[in-house]
Amino acid sequence: MQPKNEEMRRELASDAFLAYMRLLSLHAGDKTQAVKDIAGCTGKSEITVRGWQRRGVQGRDNAILMCQLAKLRGFYFGIHMLMPTKAIVSRHVAIENARSGLVA
Repeated sequence: MQPKNEEMRRELASDAFLAYMRLLSLHAGDKTQAVKDIAGCTGKSEITVRGWQRRGVQGRDNAILMCQLAKLRGFYFGIHMLMPTKAIVSRHVAIENARSGLVA
């Protein structure tokens, strides 16, 4: 993946994780409990889960488990949101370039 695309993928994944945390916090009671719930469902440490706020979810298996947790909690969150596809990333890069006056 090109550096610009990798940067955009990380930004989209991070934004999606933060959105997931906000939704889960509404159902879990607070952010601390949401982190514990994610750690419990993925088998990762709370420190690792907090790190995903900057990088996005690491690993497709973790993203799938989080999507299942969302479903159990009564909201939808697709894996493509937590792990943006190449097409989604490319589209966002093109939009950003257009806004900057650059040709994609």
